[in-house]
Amino acid sequence: MSWLGLKHKGVEILYPEEWNLVVDGLDLLKHYADESLRISSLTSLPSDIIPDQDNVRRLGDPSRSWSEVNAYYGYFREEVYVKGRKVIKDQDPIFIADIYEEARTKITYAVNESKVGDIYLKILDIVGKLDVRISEVKASVDDVYQAILDLPNRMNERVSEQVYSAKEITANDSVDFTVESRDKYSALIVTVRATYNASATAGVRIRWLYSPDGSNFDSPKDAESAGNYEDLTFEKGKTRQRTVVVPLFTPYVKVEIVNLDTSYSVIVDVWKTLMR
Repeated sequence: MSWLGLKHKGVEILYPEEWNLVVDGLDLLKHYADESLRISSLTSLPSDIIPDQDNVRRLGDPSRSWSEVNAYYGYFREEVYVKGRKVIKDQDPIFIADIYEEARTKITYAVNESKVGDIYLKILDIVGKLDVRISEVKASVDDVYQAILDLPNRMNERVSEQVYSAKEITANDSVDFTVESRDKYSALIVTVRATYNASATAGVRIRWLYSPDGSNFDSPKDAESAGNYEDLTFEKGKTRQRTVVVPLFTPYVKVEIVNLDTSYSVIVDVWKTLMR
C-alpha cells in the first residue's frame, strides 16, 4: 500500500477516487522535484542563501576549506583569525611588551646596516660647494656622523641602580618606586629577589602602573586586568629572584612590589635598570 492509501490492482475496476489519488500523488511529486536543489544550480543561484538557524550551520571545515572567498563586504559579529592569530580590531588592547623586543632588534639591525658612510660623504660634498667656513661646518657634520655611529651603542646603554636592600615588606603590604622617562629611556628592567618566611603561604608580585602626569596612575585592578604584573615563584623558606621588562610608553611608571602573604612578611632586594 502506498502512503496515499493506494493498493496494487489486477483486473479490478479503477474507481474515480483512486485515480484522483494517483493524480494528487503525481502533482506532489512534481512540486518536490521543482523545489529540489540541483548541483548545476549552485554555479548561478538566483537567490540568497540563508540558513534555517542562526549561528548553527558552518561553511567549510578546518580539514576541508574553500580555496577562495570573493565578496564585496564582510560582516563578522565576533573574531576573525588569520594563520591562527586573531586580527586586531579597533579599540582592542595592544600590549607593547608583546612586540617590544622584536621591534628593538630590528631597529638596531637597520641602524647597523644603514649606509651612514655614504650619507656622510654626500653631506661633505654639499658643504664643500658652499661659500662658508668649511672647517666649522665640517666639524659639525663630523659630530652628527659620530652620533649616528654611536646610536646602536646608545640604544643598548643601561643605567642600573639598587632601589631596596634587605627591605622587609609586612604581610599584605607593598613598597614602590616611580620612574620618570620623558623619552630618555625606552624600557625599565626590574629585578626582585625575595626571601620567604619558613611558614609563608604566598609569594611576591611585581606590578607596574602607568601615568601621564606623575599624579594619576592606573588603579592596581586595572593594571592587573591589562596584564601589567608578574609573580615570583614561591616556596616556603626559600629565595626566589625574577627580572621583568616594563616598556616605558608614558612619562611616568610606578612599580609596586607586593607581598601577597596575609600572615608573614618577606625580605626583598630590588634593582632597576633603565635602557635607552
